[in-house]
Amino acid sequence: MITHVAVIIDGEVVSMPKPARHHEILHKFPRANHNQGPQGFIDDKEGFVGRRRAATLAMEADQIEEINRPLYSEDLW
Repeated sequence: MITHVAVIIDGEVVSMPKPARHHEILHKFPRANHNQGPQGFIDDKEGFVGRRRAATLAMEADQIEEINRPLYSEDLW
């Protein structure tokens, strides 16, 4: 189950719980504009996962019905 949005900044996973959006992390951590890595999510079993893996996990957890693109927080909450 997807529980948080997350961004890798300076090699560290920075996350915020729902209903946060990725842009909220980027605004809270201005250094992210220069040192941002992948955006993704935190899953309760796998930890940080990218948007494509998150879409699969969200479907398996019945958080979404279907998706034809990488997962966005707006798809979940």
